[in-house]
Amino acid sequence: MRTIKATKKDGKLVIEADQQLLMDLFMKHVVDGSKLLITYEIETDDHSYAQVSKVHASIRELATFTGESFKEMKLNLKKEMALYEPGTDKLKSFSDYSKIELSEAIRIIILWGDVAGLNLS
Repeated sequence: MRTIKATKKDGKLVIEADQQLLMDLFMKHVVDGSKLLITYEIETDDHSYAQVSKVHASIRELATFTGESFKEMKLNLKKEMALYEPGTDKLKSFSDYSKIELSEAIRIIILWGDVAGLNLS
């Protein structure tokens, strides 16, 4: 999964040069006829869909690499984060994590990948 940032100016989508370069580099490796999923999201200070997607994609990739189930790997990461719904003993959903919490979850899963011999960054 790749994310680029753009800004709406004067009714048009403006992609900065460095972001366009990332898109161009990605597209060099896409075979003609490939179907791409493109998701749009307005960036907020809270958290982003891209961060939640990165967490899930990284968990799935590491689970496949290690032979552990996605569900078990996801639960292990939530236990490591130890973030609970207020007033309960129920672990929070990743979609309820803040931007900072999601960044930490991504850092941890990348570290786990490094230990297992899988580059997730």
